[in-house]
Order: sequence, then C-alpha cells, then structure tokens
Amino acid sequence: MELGDRHPSDLLRQMKSLAGSSISDELIKSLWLQRLPQQTQAILSISKDSLNNIAEMADKIIAVYSSSEHGVWKPLSFFSRKLTDAQKRYSTYDRELLAAYSSVKYLKKFLEGRNFTIITDHKPIIYAFRQKLDKATPRQQRHLEYIAQFTVDVQHVPGKDITTIDYEGIAKAQEMDEGLKKILSYHNSSLKLEKVPIFGSNFDIFCDCSAKEKRPYIPEAFWRIVFNNIHNLAHILE
Repeated sequence: MELGDRHPSDLLRQMKSLAGSSISDELIKSLWLQRLPQQTQAILSISKDSLNNIAEMADKIIAVYSSSEHGVWKPLSFFSRKLTDAQKRYSTYDRELLAAYSSVKYLKKFLEGRNFTIITDHKPIIYAFRQKLDKATPRQQRHLEYIAQFTVDVQHVPGKDITTIDYEGIAKAQEMDEGLKKILSYHNSSLKLEKVPIFGSNFDIFCDCSAKEKRPYIPEAFWRIVFNNIHNLAHILE
C-alpha cells in the first residue's frame, strides 16, 4: 500500500480500517510514516501530537529551507501551512505548484539574490516553466510568474530518494554548543527548549517548543554552512 496521489490522512484512514483493532496505534504510525517521503518523516517525527493530529499536519504544505555540506542536507528553516478546503480539492499538480509558490513567498527574505533549487517528488512540476503560459490557468500563471522572479530551476527527485537530514550531526553539535548551554541555564528565556526524539534514528535534538511549530535549535557549528555554501541553498517541497 503506497501513498500515491492521496493525502497522507487518507492513507492513514485506510490503514486503520484494514488493521481494525488488532494493531496498536504506535505500529500503525510507524508503518504509515514509512510510506511518506523521508524528508516528511523527519519533519513529522518532531511532533508529539496524537496520530490524527500528525496526519492533519501531513496534509499541510511543508517546506524545508536547507543547505548542503559534503552532500548532507542541513535544515535552516521550516515552513508549513494548512490547505483550505478548496485547496484540498486541487489536482496534485496544482497542490504542488501552490506548495512551491507559498514556500518561495514565505522564504523570500532568505532566497532573494541567491541561487537555489526547488526539489519536488511530483515530476510534472519540472515542466511547468517549459510550457507556454497561455496553456496555464490564471491561478497557475500567477504562481508561475511569482516563482520565476526567484528561480526556474526545478528538479525531480523521487520521494523515497530525497535525502534525510543529518540529525546525528546536529545532535552532536548541540552537545558541544556553548550558546545552547547558556540558554538552557537561563531560566527567563523566551525559548522553550526540549529534547525531541527523531523518528527513524537513535537521536534526540533540542527544539524550541514555545510555538505551535517546533523548530530545531541550530548550533553554531552549522552557521558556517549558510555562508560557505550559499550557492547551494535550496528548499525542499513535499
């Protein structure tokens, strides 16, 4: 049973229906996450919410703004937005195009003047900038024209092949990070740093849990990536 073009929550409902009461939620969660793209697994694993809430989160638009160092992706910023009821009825192509448009718009301050790539597991998106605009709907035209102000470099990578984040490196760097140690010892910090287990690994990383969206604490050892590899900056869309 694969995800295909279904919403992750639809896949979960089908798996629950087939499993009945004979399989625990924890096992269903594990089996369900394994069927999502690896990058999505890494993001969803941060959440400690109920399985139904995680499924709802999976239906959101999720983007990761990251940089590559020696072929390993390092997360720098996250973005997610829940689809409206009307947007949920979009075709897969239109949802992916909306994801690219919304992500670029949200991450605009990071992307302006930079060379970056949009990586998608939905292959038709790579042809979006090769077609004549008069073949697109007015909404598609608006999205394509906005994205084209920043990049037309769109590459397809199958979901199962999208590289996972180097959480081991982050966890080890956090242990040595003096800035993190100071924040943890400062009781009046506005940050609510907690260790969060990462699905599919043996590592926990500190995340700021003060807001609804949990954000990983980026140790100083990873800051250099932003400057040394600025030409490789990318955001990955799921």
